[in-house]
This record gives sequence, C-alpha cells and structure tokens, in this order.
Amino acid sequence: SIHATCQKNILYYSSRIGVVYDASRKEQTFYQGHKLKISAITNHPFLRIAATGEVNVNPLIHIWDTQTLETLVILPTQHKGGVLHLIFSNDGQKIISIGMDRCFSIQIFIWR
Repeated sequence: SIHATCQKNILYYSSRIGVVYDASRKEQTFYQGHKLKISAITNHPFLRIAATGEVNVNPLIHIWDTQTLETLVILPTQHKGGVLHLIFSNDGQKIISIGMDRCFSIQIFIWR
C-alpha cells in the first residue's frame, strides 16, 4: 500500500519498517516501532500521522508521527492473525481496522 501524506511524501512499508519518502529531497526516513511484519498502512486525513497494523496472533496497531517518527499510541486489537486493512475516519478521530481472521472482524477505535 502506498499513500501520499499532506506534505506530498509517499508512505509505504517493507517488512516491519514504515517508510516515508520525501520525493522533493529524495530522502527516506524509517519508522521502526514494530517488532513484527507490517500488513496494513494508512495516513491521517489532515495531520502528519500514519497508522500501521501487523501480522500476529494478537496484532497491534501503531499510530505514529511521519516527521518525528515518534510512536503516539499503540492499540491492542482483538483480531486473530493480523490486520488486513486500516483507515482513519474523515474527521481523523477514529481508526477502523479489518482483521485477517476467518470472519474479517472489524474494530473501531477512538485513538486519541
């Protein structure tokens, strides 16, 4: 998955690393907060914030700043097997996740 952040950066992941690519500077920075492979990524609708979910029996969702690379919140999920998809609500107050479990469970978090 690739997303453009509000600064026109490109946001993607590789293995357990979240990557922010600044095309104008031709530089990459790396979020390394996950211990396990990332399986989903999304960006906040108007802030410099990203969320990444991982593959695990009890996966976590990390919400982090795309400029400082600081972890803001780690959310435990009830999904089994991993996080398949993430998206912030239009107002950015909630994050919705879909699990990799058999019934593709959905969770809604008020993350702030």
